[in-house]
Amino acid sequence: MKVELSGVSVKLGNRTVLREVSLSVPSGAFLAVLGPSGSGKTTLLHAIAGFVPLESGTISFDGQIVSRAGYRLPPEEREVGVVFQSFALWPHMTVEEHITFPLLQRRRRRFRTELEGKGIFRRTIGKYLSNKTQSKPKEDAAVETIEHEVEKLLKLTELLPFRKRFPSELSGGQKQRVAFARALAASRKLLLLDEPFSHLDAPLRATMQLELAKLHRTTGSTVIFVTHDREEALALADLIAVVKDGRVVQIGPPDEVYLQPNSPFVAAFVAGAALVPGTWRGKWFTPLGYVGDEVWDGTSIPPAFREAGCFPVRPEEWVLRKYPPGIPVRIVRRAYEGRTVRLTVELAATEINPDEVQCNERETADWPFRKTSFDLFVSPQKYRDICTDPGQIRHIILRKSGTNIGSRTKNDNNV
Repeated sequence: MKVELSGVSVKLGNRTVLREVSLSVPSGAFLAVLGPSGSGKTTLLHAIAGFVPLESGTISFDGQIVSRAGYRLPPEEREVGVVFQSFALWPHMTVEEHITFPLLQRRRRRFRTELEGKGIFRRTIGKYLSNKTQSKPKEDAAVETIEHEVEKLLKLTELLPFRKRFPSELSGGQKQRVAFARALAASRKLLLLDEPFSHLDAPLRATMQLELAKLHRTTGSTVIFVTHDREEALALADLIAVVKDGRVVQIGPPDEVYLQPNSPFVAAFVAGAALVPGTWRGKWFTPLGYVGDEVWDGTSIPPAFREAGCFPVRPEEWVLRKYPPGIPVRIVRRAYEGRTVRLTVELAATEINPDEVQCNERETADWPFRKTSFDLFVSPQKYRDICTDPGQIRHIILRKSGTNIGSRTKNDNNV
């Protein structure tokens, strides 16, 4: 199912939550909607599901308008499966019945009239199974198909031991798994997921991510997946839409959004990039506090970074040195992560005024890149060779890539 949003704005109370959002999700694509808390991610999902009205704009499924100002196709008629962050389970249904219900609804149009005529249609197939011996072969086949699908989903979500339990008898993680299994059971053309793995433990989360990716490949369903976890978005999605203050500020394939951010916000939030303060002269950038005569080539850096007076550097692009040249930094924290060591550092140059490193991008006063600390990665070998105890002063330089580094003296006239 192709999903298109054109100029969508949503107002909740007196607050505008979404502002003129336009995006197109091709049929069969996996879109991750990535953004911080309060950015409008969940409201965007709710608008697509039909849970909230639009102030302006349109939402279309396969070219058919399902939402516009003053009109909403009811959610139950949109053929979508939804996983809510808050579970939204039915207290009177068992785990098995939660999974069975959408499976039964999928078949309703085919055999509901016949079953109701025989007085054997029930709120779930579980009640109908007791009458199975009285059913016709066609009805038996339908029941067996549903039973088989229920078993598969119970195994997938590791809920087999809890199939007869009610929501009040489940843990938070188990409730989330029931909600996920229920959405999968719907087997819709469009699957909407609101941070579905946030309540799962790490091993099960990794397993469910793999199963979701497998499901997407085998079914060809369109998936729209809301998350604040950038690693999850980068690993699962075909497309990433970055949301900030109710607007989609960048959309594209994961590698494009990660490697070619169009603004300081995207660079910091998606790639964890340090926004190094400094001075731009034409295409050349001089890092503030740099000990040495090095300048960086910013030919490929978007104008937004020049306007903000900073240069984006991802954690893996740094090289740690014991002595100059480089930017002097103080090690704040280190975390051994097996194949790599993550260091949190802060600018240590005494001549740097904190006010000077405040990026000038509009409407970003509350963002973490407006400070002088950031992360970088070093190899375990480098970790052993160079003392990285907190409090130590070390130097960092940009890893050379092609011609991205020049000499300050050499380039003084090439501006």
